[in-house]
Amino acid sequence: MDMIIGCIANYSVDNIRNWVGSINVSGFTGEKRALCYNLSEDVMKYLRDNGFHCHECELNESHIFVQRFYDQWNILKRLDASAYRFIIATDTRDVIFQSNPSEWLERNLGDKRIMASSECIRFADEDWGNKTLRSCYGHLYDDFSRNIVYNAGTIAGEFKAMRDFFLNVYQFGLSADAAESDQPALNILINLEHIKPLVKLARQEDGWCTQLGAVMDPNTIERYRPKLLEPSPRIDDNGIVFNHNDIPFVLVHQYDRISGLSELIDKRYGGVTRNPIAKPMRSGDVQTTGAGNPIYRLARYCCGPFYRYAEKKKWESVLNVGKRIKRFLSG
Repeated sequence: MDMIIGCIANYSVDNIRNWVGSINVSGFTGEKRALCYNLSEDVMKYLRDNGFHCHECELNESHIFVQRFYDQWNILKRLDASAYRFIIATDTRDVIFQSNPSEWLERNLGDKRIMASSECIRFADEDWGNKTLRSCYGHLYDDFSRNIVYNAGTIAGEFKAMRDFFLNVYQFGLSADAAESDQPALNILINLEHIKPLVKLARQEDGWCTQLGAVMDPNTIERYRPKLLEPSPRIDDNGIVFNHNDIPFVLVHQYDRISGLSELIDKRYGGVTRNPIAKPMRSGDVQTTGAGNPIYRLARYCCGPFYRYAEKKKWESVLNVGKRIKRFLSG
């Protein structure tokens, strides 16, 4: 059995209707799971009505883009690995499925165990990637800035390898203590010699996914086009997105950046896309107040492990003091 899993935080039904609806008509027949952070009961009901297993999660001291990797690992480790084949882990608000992901993985994963999807541009040549690599792992910038960016929100692979890779990304991402460290952390890991042989580095033209924020965003495409390593995709009048072999991508990511396409996708699945042709903003949906305060960062670094242990032991008095300190330092 295969599984699709996604993280949903503070969203309404309209925000996830395209993701859910596209899965429902993709031909996927496996299991569907959602990590649910601060969701209303109507959103939870909508997910359950559409066949999702809902896992209610709480934000701890981590940023959600990093924490989701721990929570995914924590869920998967409790399951019988022998019952599963592939895991497909995606973002939710700005991803749709155009076909069955299981079929693509059957044909293309081969002897690899993890699959990452190219953004068709190098870190040094892409605004957001360059910024996050430098700010999160500045001491490694020169070693990885000329690498191709692979997206953290459209990954897949074999169950056991993906499960443990989630924990790798979480632990390495946590070391940067930044909201956007998930993607540079993932990219550094997949280029390390003990992990790289396990990874299929899927090109856009392989047909798995197009990352429209890099290859078609009207805010940046004129600057990026000379530096893109693959051609921009083709969109037909019905809003289907194709590679240059006229094969529809399995996944379309960041369609909300493209005016006209987002409206066609909303019409097809009934969703309501926020901020068409918005500039890239990965952390705008979840508040990360205080992260830039150096005293706050030091306190998190020194006290974080003890705080997480207190959470595990349910030491309420310690947790309450921690929350008051956090509010004070966050301003």
